[in-house]
Amino acid sequence: MKNKKHSFEFKIKVVNEYLNEAGGYKFLGKKHNVDPSLIRLWVRQYNTHGYQGLTKSLSNTQYTSEFKQAVLKYREENQLSYRETAEHFGIKHFFNNR
Repeated sequence: MKNKKHSFEFKIKVVNEYLNEAGGYKFLGKKHNVDPSLIRLWVRQYNTHGYQGLTKSLSNTQYTSEFKQAVLKYREENQLSYRETAEHFGIKHFFNNR
């Protein structure tokens, strides 16, 4: 499965198939020639952010180091997963702490 861009319409189609129980991640991945983990990501983004979660951001969001530190501190204090923390702060993709 190649690393390629998928249209918003395609993502909606696949997510709707998953949500309508037309198949699991593996089945839909084979059917549409997409990595199942990518479908899982689309479903999670849709469940968290709705249709907006499946749109490509026009610009990369830049977070300050202070914001990143505050987010990581919140995660640690509340014993949350990275996914839960990202959902709490409305972060589409959790940034790497490097």
